[in-house]
Amino acid sequence: MTIDLDRSASIAYKAYPPRPPRHRPEPNDRDAIGIEIADWIAESSGIKRNQAESSGIVKDDAMKITHPALQSAVGAAGAFAVRKLVGATRFHFRYADPAADPAAARRLGIRYIYAFFHEVMLFPAYYWAWPEMNILISDHRDGELITRVVKKLGFGVVRGSTTRGGARALREMTRRVDQGHLCVTPDGPKGPRRSVQPGLIYLSSKLGLPIVGAGMAFERPWRAQSWDRFAVPRPFQTATCVVPRPIVVPPDADRDAIEQYRLEVEQSMNQAMIDAETWVQTFKESRRIHRSAS
Repeated sequence: MTIDLDRSASIAYKAYPPRPPRHRPEPNDRDAIGIEIADWIAESSGIKRNQAESSGIVKDDAMKITHPALQSAVGAAGAFAVRKLVGATRFHFRYADPAADPAAARRLGIRYIYAFFHEVMLFPAYYWAWPEMNILISDHRDGELITRVVKKLGFGVVRGSTTRGGARALREMTRRVDQGHLCVTPDGPKGPRRSVQPGLIYLSSKLGLPIVGAGMAFERPWRAQSWDRFAVPRPFQTATCVVPRPIVVPPDADRDAIEQYRLEVEQSMNQAMIDAETWVQTFKESRRIHRSAS
């Protein structure tokens, strides 16, 4: 594995100011927005909120892997596959703000919400697999297999409860991410591709954590025939990551502000994806020129 960090050798880091007091909306508004965030958390694991609330389990349970030993085996096998598949990749990074690098944030004690699109999740699944990187997974048995895999990789996990209402889920996430970062795929699990859902902005506002929306690309990846054209890296190829400056959402963001910041984050992440894809193509061109010159 080769790592190339395109950043200045000497940079004065500046931490973000302390988190301002959290805004407490009126009960009716809090309940309404809480339901929206519960829906978003549920959809992040492919679960319908009303289904979870009504039964607590998913129908057709016979088709699910529920035995703990089997779940553990699947988790270990999935983590092994990710390490072997992505581990031979050559990684390159560009940070508009070097403090947004998770390694730098770890040293400085700064916390973020890291966002990346669903199609490139194998990139951070391998490279950012640290205990303080907490992935948001719904608190439901359908999320158990995903939890097993990411824990084997080395991630922390935040289980948001969809069966207890959005407000309680948010309080649980607030408690669990006090010592680390939160990682989300804002367009998962069903799209639209490369879109940002309002739940990401809501989380940022209520948790007081800036959003780092990264763009990632693999060189000539295999693509799944799925809604997101899921990218699977080819062995021994290049991967690039472009990280814009963090976006800070105000703590008292109302619906209009949430939509405004949603559009800003979506535009920033899509531009970062374009930049990463353009950058990764330069490595292929450089090798072609080198072979021609030889």
